[in-house]
Amino acid sequence: MRYFLVTGTAVMGALAVFLAARHYSPSTPAQVEAAPPAVTGEAVGEPTGEAASISPEIAARREFLLKRVEDLNKAITERPRDLLTHLDLGTVQLMLGRLPESRTVFRKALEIDPTCVAALYGVAECSKLLGDYPEALRCYLEIRKIRPDDPGLDQRIQSAQSAVQGAKKQP
Repeated sequence: MRYFLVTGTAVMGALAVFLAARHYSPSTPAQVEAAPPAVTGEAVGEPTGEAASISPEIAARREFLLKRVEDLNKAITERPRDLLTHLDLGTVQLMLGRLPESRTVFRKALEIDPTCVAALYGVAECSKLLGDYPEALRCYLEIRKIRPDDPGLDQRIQSAQSAVQGAKKQP
């Protein structure tokens, strides 16, 4: 049963990563620093510019996710060793585009269970989106130790290795 819960959370995380990547894919640290507040995880204030014209449905989803973050933070305060709550919070933070916060929560989940593949994927994907390719590669290699037959993992490892080598070639 736990396998299905963790796998389901990993699928949700992958979907969130896909959605975040569609709207945010920095390639340099300067682009990460120049990202809008909702992406970098700074305090989310009133929407401005393009964000002010979002549809009511998207605004309602955003408000739902913000409320969900509050609820999950309260749950973690009550049950700090609850792995699934940490995975859920990391996924919601990712869906909000709060990549540094999401990565931190996934790392805390790894403190609870160092072999949690969903948390490793969370850290890897957040790291990749933040341009921290060595960290992403380290997580993918750790996943390979735990679940060597994971579909698509070899492609992710090759992609991360290429990104690390490309970063080393840049001055």
